Amino acid sequence: MQQGAADPPRPQAILTEILGILVEELWVRAAGQLADRTGANPRNVLAAFGSRISAFERGGEDLEAFYREVCLEAELTMGVEEFARVVLDSALESVPTNYEFLRKLRERDPVRVLAVANIPGPVFEAIDRKYPLSELFDDTILSFREGIAKPNAQVYIQAIERAAVEPSSILYLDASEEYVAGAREWGLRSVRLKGPSEFVPSLSKWFGPAA
Repeated sequence: MQQGAADPPRPQAILTEILGILVEELWVRAAGQLADRTGANPRNVLAAFGSRISAFERGGEDLEAFYREVCLEAELTMGVEEFARVVLDSALESVPTNYEFLRKLRERDPVRVLAVANIPGPVFEAIDRKYPLSELFDDTILSFREGIAKPNAQVYIQAIERAAVEPSSILYLDASEEYVAGAREWGLRSVRLKGPSEFVPSLSKWFGPAA
């Protein structure tokens, strides 16, 4: 894509979150569905998620432990299998509308693309089975595998090393202002997106529309 003289150089690598960027954020939807099934207050369910998600994303808790603690705090009455089905179905309902755009970009452009994501293992695996996100990336830094999560500085350090280009040549996309600020501190060209609908326009600016 042709750029104006005042435009910064075209990025040589893309780092992107998954939840909230490639797919819709799932926790609000899951909280609502769990509340509908149990008669609980969805705000209480979401608050229970909020206090447990970090450990779940880092792999410090498995799905069963996450289930027990959320149900206890939010006073949910359901079995672990039903709970897991609701949470994972919420992930699958979050159809990655940007998947096809990124797949076509990878076919026609040598830019390196890495996933740098705070995401629980069962959620990533559920999405990956239906939409093979793993095939889109040159490398992944996933919280449940690494045992660390953004905004830990080691996440950004690893991302820069694996991108194998200068930080100023990396385009970093995230829905969290905190994580965008963390990336910016390490010299990445950081952009906060409000949701998946902004993903394609943001990349099209640099790489053109999908073929």
